[in-house]
Amino acid sequence: MALLQIDSLAVGLVEVFGDKAHLLPAYATEAGSVAGVVTSHPFYHILSLILLGLWALLLYSYRSEVPMFLRSVVMTKNVTSDEANPIFASLMRMAQQLALVIVALLAVRIVEKEFSPLPEWVERWNATLVVALFVVVSLLVLLQNLVLRIIGMVCGAHDFTHEAITVKNLFIGSWGLIVALPTLLLLLNHTVAETFVLHFITFLTILALLTYTFKSFLLFRRAKISILIWFLYLCTVEALPITLLMVGIARQL
Repeated sequence: MALLQIDSLAVGLVEVFGDKAHLLPAYATEAGSVAGVVTSHPFYHILSLILLGLWALLLYSYRSEVPMFLRSVVMTKNVTSDEANPIFASLMRMAQQLALVIVALLAVRIVEKEFSPLPEWVERWNATLVVALFVVVSLLVLLQNLVLRIIGMVCGAHDFTHEAITVKNLFIGSWGLIVALPTLLLLLNHTVAETFVLHFITFLTILALLTYTFKSFLLFRRAKISILIWFLYLCTVEALPITLLMVGIARQL
């Protein structure tokens, strides 16, 4: 009924004001959000379905290890002992890749929602932007791990930096497992409920970041490393590369 009213109003506008008349976006989307050029592309939906398949396969293949994996996030013990388990290590690697796919899909979805209309080059690349962004984010994570390994070699703290990398990978993977389902709801949903789902994902992400910050603090404290060095680590190794990437993307839009 609402769509019929909108169509009738649009016809009335054309009759009164001419063929250049159009509805304001806020009114035209009262019944739901209109899918954008990128997120309405078939390839984007194929990637979303692949994400669903990977998530379901991961939960089924590691159904016995997933609860232990998620519990490790809130436990204060040394997680490198768990990583010595090859099944646990395999789950962590696959969950991390799942999380990076989610980041790429979410980023494209949010950018199209918040920055419309998008530049022409974005529409030309279309859903292949997801693949490009996945590669960029993966390289960023690899660069962060490489920096930590170099610091460990130079300072003779290989065990500490190895545990720091493990903690980060653990949190990335657990975040991916938890937000996969709401992310799928957001990716394949173009109704007014998408705002609620996006806020829920944001809440889960903030909660994960706060928990990771606290656990990294405990890691540095257990190693008797200065809080100042911990703060510099968070600002330079963790936050700075992500901030530069986000600023670079925003400037291109």
